[in-house]
Amino acid sequence: MKPGLARVLRLLGVIGAIFLVGILASRSPQSGLTPPVRVLAEESPPTSVILQPDQPAELSSADGRVLINFSAGSADEPLEVTLQTLSQPMAASGQGKRPPLRSFVLRAVDGGGLPVEGLNQPFLVTLDYDDLGLSSSEESQLSLFWWDESAQAWQEAAQTCQPRQDAQLNPELREYLVGVCKFGEFAFFVKTASPNFSFLPLITKLLANQTLQGTVTDFWGNPIPGVEVRANNLAVTYTDEEGRYRIGGLPGEAAIVELAKPGYIFPASGSTLDLVESREYHFSALQQPGCYELIDNGSFERNRGWHILGSTAPASYSTLLSRSGSRSMRSGILKGGQNRYSFSLFSQEFDIPLNTTKVILNLWIRQSTTEDTTTPQSEPAAEIETVTYSPSAVEFPVGGKDINYAGLFDPNNTLMTTNYLFWTRQKSNQWQNKAYQLINFDGRRVRLKIGTYNDGTGGVTSMFTDDVSLEVCVNPPPVSNLIVNGGFENDRGWARLNADRPALQPQYTTERKRSGNRSMFAGVKTQGSNLKGYSPFEQVVTIPAGSTNPVLEFWMWTQSNDSNLTNAAEGMPAQGTLSLQAEPDNDVQYVAVLDTDHRVLRYLVWRRSNAQRWERFTVCNSPACTVNVNLLDSLIGKTFILRFGVYNDGDGRVSSMYIDEVALTVNTLVVPTPTPTNTPTPTNTPTPTNTPTPTNTPTPTVTATPTCGPNLLANSGFENNSGWDIRDSPVRPFYTTAWKYRGARSMFAGVSARGSTASGYSVFQQVVTVPANAVNSRLEFWMYPISYEDNLTGQAEPLGELDPASVPGNDVQYVVILDTNQNQLGNYLLWQRSNNRVWEKKSLLLRDFVPQSDFLGKTIIVRFGVANDGDGDVTAMYVDEAYLWACP
Repeated sequence: MKPGLARVLRLLGVIGAIFLVGILASRSPQSGLTPPVRVLAEESPPTSVILQPDQPAELSSADGRVLINFSAGSADEPLEVTLQTLSQPMAASGQGKRPPLRSFVLRAVDGGGLPVEGLNQPFLVTLDYDDLGLSSSEESQLSLFWWDESAQAWQEAAQTCQPRQDAQLNPELREYLVGVCKFGEFAFFVKTASPNFSFLPLITKLLANQTLQGTVTDFWGNPIPGVEVRANNLAVTYTDEEGRYRIGGLPGEAAIVELAKPGYIFPASGSTLDLVESREYHFSALQQPGCYELIDNGSFERNRGWHILGSTAPASYSTLLSRSGSRSMRSGILKGGQNRYSFSLFSQEFDIPLNTTKVILNLWIRQSTTEDTTTPQSEPAAEIETVTYSPSAVEFPVGGKDINYAGLFDPNNTLMTTNYLFWTRQKSNQWQNKAYQLINFDGRRVRLKIGTYNDGTGGVTSMFTDDVSLEVCVNPPPVSNLIVNGGFENDRGWARLNADRPALQPQYTTERKRSGNRSMFAGVKTQGSNLKGYSPFEQVVTIPAGSTNPVLEFWMWTQSNDSNLTNAAEGMPAQGTLSLQAEPDNDVQYVAVLDTDHRVLRYLVWRRSNAQRWERFTVCNSPACTVNVNLLDSLIGKTFILRFGVYNDGDGRVSSMYIDEVALTVNTLVVPTPTPTNTPTPTNTPTPTNTPTPTNTPTPTVTATPTCGPNLLANSGFENNSGWDIRDSPVRPFYTTAWKYRGARSMFAGVSARGSTASGYSVFQQVVTVPANAVNSRLEFWMYPISYEDNLTGQAEPLGELDPASVPGNDVQYVVILDTNQNQLGNYLLWQRSNNRVWEKKSLLLRDFVPQSDFLGKTIIVRFGVANDGDGDVTAMYVDEAYLWACP
């Protein structure tokens, strides 16, 4: 044999040996390196946009961390481009790189559904990153990479274009920008050689397009995640967990916006929005009562709905076995000859709505294993197991044992329950049913993961899954206040207009407020300023069909340096003409009702005032109202816009106003009467998402606030830690921001976690002295009662002596008057076990429960409390806006 040939054969032998060792190593157990199940790569919901040949477009990921800008002329035909982020890339990192800071998949298909490889022009990719562990040298080496399928290797994304595109890195904003020309899988790595960073001229051109953003909430201000928002039937995105959405690349001055999500009605869907006046719009939705299915493609008959994650043995749709129909989902490894270390995982994300009365997750599995040992079922088959929301940091080590499993995770991949739903390995010839009642998951985004782990040694394990369903039934409470964020305590609900004149845009402010922490300021504050134009803000409002007696209420604080002040300003435009382009002759403060095309239906206020005090306005069809019109009655069942604004003519004599406590109530039985300025008037605030709403939600009767006073209770709104004596009882009350009627806080008493065996009294109280002539003293407060007891009653059975140190015989919510020796005076003002779960106003005359001789001129204790007997069916209540009016 020739020496040269021998050398070649020896070299081939060495390469073959290395290759064989690699194979064996890949099939051997990876002791100490096996990750727990919860750190697997997981996909976020996809977002998409229709890219037209002659129009620019913008596409943002569902988590808002990846932004793609396309310029006009990038495509020769309409393309549907889809963006989906990953927690780690599906392709192997390789090349000695550390795990990526960001990874995503960008795909495009033409009108026939065929994949498209790339575009004629570069598209701009903007990434933000937050890895605080990066050193300055590592940060300077960040680069976006693209997975080259043909070469099976990563290459810098900038090289997908010819000529190569430069990148821009902004360490202060932690932002990276680069031009890219091909679609595929991308990962943001630290590279070994410093990339070439420079300014991209493309950026200015692309970012000049119109952008629409805002929030979607229910009528209580709770964000609604997962709402599909579509603009001009081209760009599509979904709201995040905070209800926020953002759509860019919109051409023209207007956009037709459509919103959709099962179980919700969006009255403003289909509205045409003026992008010149504002590029920020907020929408509210009405929840539909009834039952519906949340799982998409639970029968696995189509290739949609489920995210199949990357693995050496990925899950797949299968016709081998099915419980119904023709297909199921297979996870794991069927044949022993294919045994290897692998995760086989599929998942689906969904949003459980608020106000649920039933949330049943149901699925069927058929397991198989050739392992020597099996694990039992984690719960009895065919029985509904109650699963409580209880975030857990538990990680199941899986090295050495195959396993089939399912779990509920939040968007951060944190397990939402104490344990997995099931964690089992069995040999079975039958389909097994798994059913779960999900308690306290209201308003949460949930990711269901189902899969199989194989450790690569011994036998193999697999599982078929079929007929997955999640039936949800909701019974929303009646809507009483239709204004979202009427107290301006957060940034939801209101659109602040005049986007092209930032100095005139209204501002949330803490400088002056009627109640709570904030109000809205509009107009010009600095005397002598020559700023000219409108300072308006508005909200899209819908009065549901079937509502009665709508009443609009708001508080206004006005100031003006103009000399010709008037409560009926001159120059009121004709109806249908008010816009940001119209120019009145003088300053004016106004309130208007517009249709969805922004044509004015009626001006409710049109004046130039320097009152410099809070004034209350009520609008309804009654002589008792400040503005007596039948306008609101004519808008029942319709959507309209409520706009507040100030116009300044630029002559240096400036005008402005503050607005607070805006409310539009329906089904009101009593027309509100003027309230003194020192008496807070409640407005609805967002309802928290962590407590389920019951099936029975009666509408509270609104009663007029008494005109007498003063209020004897300190810290009536529970906004600070003063005034109230929180008793050192076994179940101690606490101030909370989780749920409140108004302002920032309320007081919670009782036990919150269903199933808890905590027992005892939860008591808070305050000592007051009642004037001797206050014969009509009245205790008023708002409460939100909760109870899981099955024997609910408006008049609970006796408990015996209320001793905070004892264990009660039954649960009860109560209010009682005591003397300074803690002895009960008269009867209980409140004694109930209620699960109404709406904010109810209680107005109680002391003399109806306590002899006048026991409280007139006396020092007494006003006690609020909840008793729990420890049987697991817990009882609690929130209390807010508590006042004791000393009425003569």
